[in-house]
Amino acid sequence: MPLASFYTLGCRLNQTETGLIAHSLTKLGYQITEAKEGADLCVINSCTVTGQTDLKCRQLIRQVQKNNPGALVAVVGCFSQMATDQILQIGGVDLILGTEEKLKITCGNRVCDQCYYRRGWDIGVINDDLFKDILDDRRRRM
Repeated sequence: MPLASFYTLGCRLNQTETGLIAHSLTKLGYQITEAKEGADLCVINSCTVTGQTDLKCRQLIRQVQKNNPGALVAVVGCFSQMATDQILQIGGVDLILGTEEKLKITCGNRVCDQCYYRRGWDIGVINDDLFKDILDDRRRRM
């Protein structure tokens, strides 16, 4: 069973939406972990209220990547919508969803058509086989 961890910056709405995303992932067979290391999927629900918050988002992305090598990293929310180019410059982020798409991270078993999905994989069904293929590909590159 794949492990998913969550990191939330910003308002109470972001906290609530992170809970909704976590709940939808458990329905797809993910186990939610509070651990900050060893996750297979890391979801960062971002905020962009101030320049300081933007800095925290960039730092958190790097920290999550360092602590979870090989994990898929998804950045969702305000910062990802407003600063996609900055996220792409950091590198190593697999999924970027804006504020309107973030709750569609699972979309049944589909990734929203408006998302940006990297690493050469097509937008489409994220099922166990594809998830394992992506993880295997990431581990081979390490």
